[in-house]
Amino acid sequence: MDISLVAQKIFDASLPAAQSIDAPTAYVNVVAGADVPFTNKELWESFNKKRWDTPLSSAELKISRMIKTGDDEIDKKLAVVSISEFEDETGLNRVHNISPEKGTIAY
Repeated sequence: MDISLVAQKIFDASLPAAQSIDAPTAYVNVVAGADVPFTNKELWESFNKKRWDTPLSSAELKISRMIKTGDDEIDKKLAVVSISEFEDETGLNRVHNISPEKGTIAY
């Protein structure tokens, strides 16, 4: 799968959640298996190209890498798990979960 297609899938999975809230999105939170064939930098750079002039333009891609499990289903999976708002005046940072059905990208 091409990196630009992966970035588009990350964008498509997170956009409905971003459009459903009033606050700007600070982070798109992604979990990547150990064998996802792209570096964090490659994912971040590709997502940055997709987000401009959209409801996700303020969002940074935050990637958590899993350790290798030996299970291809887990090790080759990338999932958009949530989006996070910026902190409000009380320091609250709301997180909006994205269902596995909508956020999972497998290789």
